[in-house]
Amino acid sequence: MDLGLRKVDLAVKLGVDAATIQNWEGGQTSPQVRLMARVIAFIGCDPTPAETSLPSRLRAYRRREGLTQRAMAARLGVQADTAARWEWRGQAPRPEHWATIERVLGSAEPTPMDLPNRIRHARRNAGLTQEEFGRRLGVGQHCISSWERGECEPLAARRGPLERLLAARDT
Repeated sequence: MDLGLRKVDLAVKLGVDAATIQNWEGGQTSPQVRLMARVIAFIGCDPTPAETSLPSRLRAYRRREGLTQRAMAARLGVQADTAARWEWRGQAPRPEHWATIERVLGSAEPTPMDLPNRIRHARRNAGLTQEEFGRRLGVGQHCISSWERGECEPLAARRGPLERLLAARDT
């Protein structure tokens, strides 16, 4: 790990064993959906590309939150088989469900493509290292680095503080 953590320490933080971390790093396995929320919270961003279709947004939401389909369906106020049809068969929801879907999943608007450049520009103009910039947002250097490379997007909880910091730098 490039964060200075031993595998055993990371395993404890994520609630898995060191062999699991080894398998993830070696590409033999991937984190289970129920563990992805912890992994995403640890690294500070979702490393998967932004999703725009409803089925992919539903899958990404379940992964980020570590939910079963049944639990996600409960959040959406529908039966599990209905949510499964939306997620896996691409069946369109009835119009009355869209408001709830948008409330739960958030807006379908993609992140501006220039966000990595805006972050890098604001950080450099402020004369801050990635670590210092991350400290102001409550994330680690590795997270800022990933954002600047466009490898992942800031989590919703970090978007507001990041946008405020960027807006202050844009003026």
